[in-house]
Amino acid sequence: MRKLNALLYLFLISLVSLTACTDDDDDAEPGVAPKTFNINGKTRSLNIAGALDLSGLSNDSDTYVLVLTTTTEDHHVTIGLNAPQNSTSLAGTYTAYTQGNETAPNTFSYAYIGLDCTDDPDNEDELLCQEEYETAQPPAGSVTITEDGNDYIVDFDITFENNQRGRGNYRGPVVIIE
Repeated sequence: MRKLNALLYLFLISLVSLTACTDDDDDAEPGVAPKTFNINGKTRSLNIAGALDLSGLSNDSDTYVLVLTTTTEDHHVTIGLNAPQNSTSLAGTYTAYTQGNETAPNTFSYAYIGLDCTDDPDNEDELLCQEEYETAQPPAGSVTITEDGNDYIVDFDITFENNQRGRGNYRGPVVIIE
């Protein structure tokens, strides 16, 4: 009988433990796999990053176009970042700009996602994409960039048109072209 009582107590304790864990899991959001982005239920990989310096457009910040893509450029994410003027790093948290201050430091002014892209036969500098997602207006979300040695870690969570949520991350070198 004591053995049965001990088993019953163990069963009840494990049941309470499982129930407590289930409540925590319901609140957690599913993560995005490393070096990927997800929008509209579609997940694609990211393995190359570069930033083009377009500084001089504002007295407040240096504007960069951050491009995260695949080696074949068939899927890509483009984000317009406003880094503090004369900064030597892209590291920081970038929030969506507030109305009327599109070039404020540590903001982003737009984002774009292109899926299943190919070279435009009429213009070699352009890509034609099967699916395109533009930033919601006004922009919403955030981009966090940290440095780890020679690598950058880029995490983004941005709202696109029609309330589509684009989330992703990249870890690796970022080539900055000035």
